Amino acid sequence: MVNNILLLFSVILIGWSLFEKVSTLQNKQIKKYAVIFISIVIIGWLDFYSLILLTIYSSFIIFVIKQRLRWFSNILLFVILNVFLLIVLKDYYLLFDIQHIYVPLGVSYYFFRLISLVIEYSRNKEKYEKISLLDYYTYVYFFPIFLAGPIQRFQDFYSLQKPLTISERKRKYIYLFFVILVKLVIINIVLYNLSYLYLYDKIVNQLNNYHITVYLYLFGLSAFIHAYMDLMIYTEISKTIAILLGFSKQENFNKPLLATNISKFWQSWHMSLSNWTRDYVFFPFLIKTRKVWLSTYASMMMIGIWHSIAWNWLFWAFMHGSALNIYMWLRNRETFKIMANHKIGNYFLKISGNIVTMLFVSSVFIFIAIHDYSLIIKIIKAIFN
Repeated sequence: MVNNILLLFSVILIGWSLFEKVSTLQNKQIKKYAVIFISIVIIGWLDFYSLILLTIYSSFIIFVIKQRLRWFSNILLFVILNVFLLIVLKDYYLLFDIQHIYVPLGVSYYFFRLISLVIEYSRNKEKYEKISLLDYYTYVYFFPIFLAGPIQRFQDFYSLQKPLTISERKRKYIYLFFVILVKLVIINIVLYNLSYLYLYDKIVNQLNNYHITVYLYLFGLSAFIHAYMDLMIYTEISKTIAILLGFSKQENFNKPLLATNISKFWQSWHMSLSNWTRDYVFFPFLIKTRKVWLSTYASMMMIGIWHSIAWNWLFWAFMHGSALNIYMWLRNRETFKIMANHKIGNYFLKISGNIVTMLFVSSVFIFIAIHDYSLIIKIIKAIFN
């Protein structure tokens, strides 16, 4: 036991020393080479096959760009093929009824990031043909983004011009220690036990109880907050490590629990994903169909597919698409406009909007949090009975 603790402490100390050495390098070119090397080691250690897949896929992309081949002449076909490949890689066990599941690490993140790069390349070929391989592979392998995102685009990924001072680095390390502590204690123990042990047990054992709907909603709310906190903390850890290394990192959440309507919720929740679908799904669909409601459904279905093609994620996507379309319809009603233009009415819309949004989001999340489909059917029957 003591030997294991000493070994773990030694590994952490060596890893931190190496991290500090790389992050404080003044030569940006050498730093990028070092970051690529460390990223390859970390990804390969976590999952060697994921490293191989990422290397082959990303090398194919840059080869086509550099050689000016016509592989990306039909961008729509390229996106469809890549989304289909992503579905096969992530959800083949659903398609082929295979019990043993293997999903490559970070596959959704780097597929969407490289799809965005190809789309941007099609819009400005001259600029992207001049990409240096060093910058490209730094972007591809950058390990802080690999597991926790966000879907940072190539044009937004760059080295910080001004290095952090010693005091700034200390504050970042303190903050990093704090968020890891929150992850280990608040999220992994408190919120998880509340959601998936206590409240989940209440639902399973009290299906015929009159208060089943109360327990069900409380479960949905706590499970949603757990998922939000978990993803947000991973993002904060990723962002802090990136900044310590001297690279930019975009925000992924902007107080979504305070959103006053479903539209603002999606403007502040997993922003890199929602912005990706807005730019590469919503607007292209809108240009082709001239129908906002159809483009909204297409965007939400893409977000559902990002997670999984399982029926519960597709149902979740349909419900959010419907909520967005209903809100857009309500927003154009004369009564809504009159209330929004008056101080008291505007306050009422914001407060009631936040309550309704959180009720809706957490209620729909129940279908995601409960993975047992037979239990979901029993719950629906119990509620209607």
